[in-house]
Amino acid sequence: MLQAAAAHLEYRLDRYADAEAAAVRTLAASRGSRDHETKLQCFKVLGSCALRLGRLDDAKRFFTQALELAPASVDPHNAAAMLDNLALVEKAMGHYGEAARLSMQSLVEYRRLGDVAGEALCLNNLGVLYLDQGEYGSAGANLRDGLALSDRHGLVSTRGLILANLAEVALKTGDYDSAETYARRALEVADGAGNRALACWLKLQFAHLALRRGDWPAARSELAASLSMAISLGRPSLKLAGVTCFAELLQAQGEPDCARGILGFAADHPSASGAQRAEIGAQLAHWAHAAKAEPSWPGLELDELVHRIVVESNVAHAPLIAALRGRPA
Repeated sequence: MLQAAAAHLEYRLDRYADAEAAAVRTLAASRGSRDHETKLQCFKVLGSCALRLGRLDDAKRFFTQALELAPASVDPHNAAAMLDNLALVEKAMGHYGEAARLSMQSLVEYRRLGDVAGEALCLNNLGVLYLDQGEYGSAGANLRDGLALSDRHGLVSTRGLILANLAEVALKTGDYDSAETYARRALEVADGAGNRALACWLKLQFAHLALRRGDWPAARSELAASLSMAISLGRPSLKLAGVTCFAELLQAQGEPDCARGILGFAADHPSASGAQRAEIGAQLAHWAHAAKAEPSWPGLELDELVHRIVVESNVAHAPLIAALRGRPA
């Protein structure tokens, strides 16, 4: 059980390879025993790591195994948590209806159990589900309910997540002052808890905010900081989110064809989630009138592209833009 707990700690520190390796070793050691708690913790860690790394089929399989090992009749708290986790997987796959059904089922169960920590996290996840579908009113309502619970009961980690998501709602509805306030508060929580993944996401929100305000140097700086963290974390979803932000920067700088090329690359990348593809598709449709012709892709892979976005930020990405145009810098 201590080994399983250590694996969970590695996951919470965003060390996904170490967490997976520790969970696999512990699961193998517990095979043939009746140590259900250890096995359950291992399945949770493996599912969570797979979800963070974009391996959605693996994540669904591990969370389902955790639910089968400890169903509602045996462990209702675990069942509620796994329903919420499975909702996250379905959302990432673009199955919004199924995600909503699972999330609401989880929320009802948490409330029945009086589990306020689970309820607050579920409200956060439900808010993000609405956010991804552009239903900003419903997103904000669920997130504010979750924030009230987090403040009332001292749920620090969940509070940071909710503040970050409220920042995104405010950003997408044009309330830039509120977006910055929420994001600063969330970053304080993330830094205090050592939550690098959340800090990485917030840096990206600051880049988006700078873009909305027309401050391109600040946008480049924040984007480089975010993607530097994404590289160290090894999370494809965070890298792709940074790449799509770079496309917005190119569009703002008057490079619509390069911007569309970047978005097309991101949409076709195997690690792109259903939600990311939907958002990219909407952006491409919105930019269609400004584009002439997309130049051929210069053969960059995701990691190389991300690396160049970081290292070329101090020269306004001139060499990368030249490559995207199809001619030497």
